Amino acid sequence: DFVVHAQADHVDALAQLLQSWPSARRERYLIFPQARTVSQWAQDAAKYGFAQGEGGRTGWLLAPRYASRGEELGTLAPGDELATQTFHAAGAQLARSPLVFQGGNVLCARDPKTGVRWLLVGEAELHRNMALGLSREAALAALRGEFGCQRTLVLPATSFHIDMDLTLRVHEGQLVAFVPDTGAASRAVLECGFRGLVAGGALTAAEAEEVRGFLATNRTPEA
Repeated sequence: DFVVHAQADHVDALAQLLQSWPSARRERYLIFPQARTVSQWAQDAAKYGFAQGEGGRTGWLLAPRYASRGEELGTLAPGDELATQTFHAAGAQLARSPLVFQGGNVLCARDPKTGVRWLLVGEAELHRNMALGLSREAALAALRGEFGCQRTLVLPATSFHIDMDLTLRVHEGQLVAFVPDTGAASRAVLECGFRGLVAGGALTAAEAEEVRGFLATNRTPEA
C-alpha cells in the first residue's frame, strides 16, 4: 500500500516502528534503502495520473527529466532521482518526460461543467523550460501536452510551490480552489494554545482575562 524510500541508516528503526503499530493500522510497506538523502517532497519527483488503454485505465507516474530542487536553478536532487528510478520495482508504470518540472508546482484539474482539463503551473516551471531553449508559447504547449490538458493558467510564485497556496476539488458540480487563510489559522492555533495554558495553570487569572480580551477583538499579535 505504501512505497517508502529511506536512507539506509534509518531502515531498521523505521521497520521496527512500523511493526510496533497496532495491527488495525498496519498496511503493506515496501521500503527501499539508499545511501543518498531523500527529501520530504515526494510529489516533486513524479506526478501520478492515469492512462486509458485497451485494457482500461491504468495508473502511471510521470517523472521529469530529472528530480530537482530549488526555485530558480533546478539543481539535481540525487536521492529523489534514485527513488524515482525504483518505482517500477514497486509495480508502477513510469514515463520519463523530456521537460523539467517539480511536481508541487504543477496541478491538473478537469472543469466538471465544460470537461476542459486545466493545467495550473507555477511561473518557475515555465521559465525552467524556457531555459531549455523553448519560447514561452512552446514551453506552455509542451507542458499541456505532457499532462494531457487543453488550457493553462500560470500562477506567480507567492510561495515556493503552488501546492502550498491552493488545492483543487470538485464540489456540487463546480471546480473549487481552497486557499489557506493564514490569519484564521493563527487565531485557531492561539485559541487552542490558550485553552491548554489555562487548563494547565500556566497563566494567572489576570493574564488569562487579558489574552481572552485580545482574542475576542481579533488582536492576534497582542494575544
